[in-house]
Amino acid sequence: MAKNPKPKKEKKMDPSNSSKSVAAWSPFKRTSFSRNQLIAFALVFAVIGGYILYRTFASAPLVATLEAEQMILPVSGSVVTDTSASSGKAVFISTNGTATGSLNLPSNVTSLTVVAKGVQCSGAPTMTMAIDGSNTMTNMAVSSTAWASYSASVNLNAGTHSVALSFTNDYNKTRGNSRNSCTRDLYIDVSNFFGPSAVTPAPTVSLSASPTNVSAGGSSTLTWASTDANTCMASGAWSGSQPTTGSTSTGAINQNSVYTLTCTGPGGSGSASATVTVNGTLAIIPASLATATVGPAYTQSFSTTGGSNPPYSLRVTQGTLPNGLSFTGSTLAGTPTTAGTYAFTF
Repeated sequence: MAKNPKPKKEKKMDPSNSSKSVAAWSPFKRTSFSRNQLIAFALVFAVIGGYILYRTFASAPLVATLEAEQMILPVSGSVVTDTSASSGKAVFISTNGTATGSLNLPSNVTSLTVVAKGVQCSGAPTMTMAIDGSNTMTNMAVSSTAWASYSASVNLNAGTHSVALSFTNDYNKTRGNSRNSCTRDLYIDVSNFFGPSAVTPAPTVSLSASPTNVSAGGSSTLTWASTDANTCMASGAWSGSQPTTGSTSTGAINQNSVYTLTCTGPGGSGSASATVTVNGTLAIIPASLATATVGPAYTQSFSTTGGSNPPYSLRVTQGTLPNGLSFTGSTLAGTPTTAGTYAFTF
């Protein structure tokens, strides 16, 4: 005969002691990071912050630049070739020293960047930048081994300013053999200065004549071009409004001529000139005189053509003028009183 199973007794739990019998659960898992992971995270955030800072300065218009190789270098400084530098050259500073220079700002400046890189040795090289004797960047760690921009905010007015860039923490380490040795050095490429408003450049003008030497009565072709200009005006041996770019013939030229073109734009004005020299025999016009008659008044004006250095003045150098006539300026005039043949030379 089958026996009825005994009912299982339910074990009652004391709510006050539930923590002893039920393990606590949390949605958050404790995670530990290695030193290398922490360094990687720091670099990522540094890059992001650097990019944001770069975009802040890059959005400002560039006012002026100062290439490091244009500065007066310290004894420990030298110019090196670097194709990745802004102008293909940079400055290498091996021990503590200061490069100095001057900069002319066409407008106000509110920020700057120094493009530099460092040779690391138990730490990064540091640089200090002073403008007009006041530090705008003090012991800035140049931690990148590739060219990078190091930024600072400034408040500089338009005009000429002195600039000093210093390497401040030279260091050398020697441990037994060369593999364990290092030296801390600094490379500087260029300093960029940014302003609150864009600087409109002044127009540039080029003007040439071809040929530059012609015979009397010959012509030349003028060719010109300009940048940042809206209008151009001619002066000298030509005149009137001209297009900002073009060419034209001078027409017949009988004396040395200077052609000038002045172009104007939002940033000011610029000009250029070209000279055409006339080569040839100097001639007096007219070459012969009409016959004069005793009694009636007589007048004849003269001019010159050709030669290489006009204008010319005329005077009687040989012979005798007819009685009653005189020569003044470039005109022979008067009333002949005595018939005869007269020979004279201008």
